[in-house]
Amino acid sequence: MKYKLTIAIFSFLIFSYSASSQRDFREGFIVKKNDTIYGLVDYRGDKKSTNICTFKKDKNSKIKEYEPDQITGYGFIGSKAYVSKYANEGLNVKPYFLEYLVKGFLSIYYFRDDKDRYFVEKEGELIQELRIIKDLSVGYNQYKLKKEYIGILKYLTKECTDLHPQIESSKLDHKSLIDIAKKYNDCVCKECIIFVKPKTWISIKATVFSGFSSSKMDFIINANNRYALTELDNYEETSIFPEKIFNLDNTFPVSTSFPIGLEANIILPRLNEKISLQTGLNFVKHYYQLYSEIDGYTTNFGIHAYYLKNPVALRYTYPRYKLKPFIESGIYNNFVVRTNSRLLQIVEQTDFISVSHDTKVNTYKYQLSFFAGGGFQYEITKRNSLFLGARYERGKNLLKGNLTNLSILVGITF
Repeated sequence: MKYKLTIAIFSFLIFSYSASSQRDFREGFIVKKNDTIYGLVDYRGDKKSTNICTFKKDKNSKIKEYEPDQITGYGFIGSKAYVSKYANEGLNVKPYFLEYLVKGFLSIYYFRDDKDRYFVEKEGELIQELRIIKDLSVGYNQYKLKKEYIGILKYLTKECTDLHPQIESSKLDHKSLIDIAKKYNDCVCKECIIFVKPKTWISIKATVFSGFSSSKMDFIINANNRYALTELDNYEETSIFPEKIFNLDNTFPVSTSFPIGLEANIILPRLNEKISLQTGLNFVKHYYQLYSEIDGYTTNFGIHAYYLKNPVALRYTYPRYKLKPFIESGIYNNFVVRTNSRLLQIVEQTDFISVSHDTKVNTYKYQLSFFAGGGFQYEITKRNSLFLGARYERGKNLLKGNLTNLSILVGITF
């Protein structure tokens, strides 16, 4: 299990690195001095967006990369906008692309290096960083956190003192700073707000689906060549039931079923709009049957299993076109909510006499498995998509043996 977990983590790291290198050009613009040039801009995460702007005039044009000291700013139509500003990096000062949260008489900027950093600029004033600092004056080897940004914001908004109670209780995050800047700009000049970043903190989309599932599993045979999880471990050997009765194949034929489920796709746009968390609940039932008849020894081994499956996975979606491909990798928490099982064994001693032994099989209620998959989403509307995907699953089964599942899923996302 540890080996499989290591392989799964290593595979996902490779997958994440490959995913992060994919380009995602969207309609946007760059600003050179007072000249705005429209075209396609590569949509990257917060950290990469601060250092490089990748631009091309149209889909057939050559790609150009711009650093913050080469252009005034850039942005995406109906989405993010960036401006080139100087900010400190330790003891050095260098230009960055700062993202506009609010652009107006009072502007709020954001960028990310090793942490979230925020800046404020008032018309006619120098740009200042909004920080929480360590106050070392409290004693030897001690400090307390001081909200330096509160004093800066109160000074810059001195014309609107009604805002000060809100500033006193504010947090150093997107939501609080955007709200304060909007209210201040409304207070001093209602026409001064040029841009406010859309408030998308978290995006959740649900998918309902059904499909087709094939499942194959085996079980463990102990040292005496007997099935290891039944009451037969305590059975006393007799001439009527010699060991040959247990010499059956320990792999069930493939079982097919039709799963149904509801899953949620959770995206944190501030971190990465391409990588998301996938989770939910799936229900599936399988019937496994193994029948063997050898030299008068008959074995009929059957299990009805009803599963409630909880996937937890990371998904990468390439969002550029209406047909959006995705790949995913994660785990299944498999809960066996109900089982009906039977191990029936018959020995024919003569043409007229047979002896049987009917045994209930012990099963386990929880198993962990790993899966990987991929598929497509076709965008019908801005909110709704058709879904087609496949998943390959490996892990342990309810008999402590090995499980292999392959599922084809279709559904709708809303």
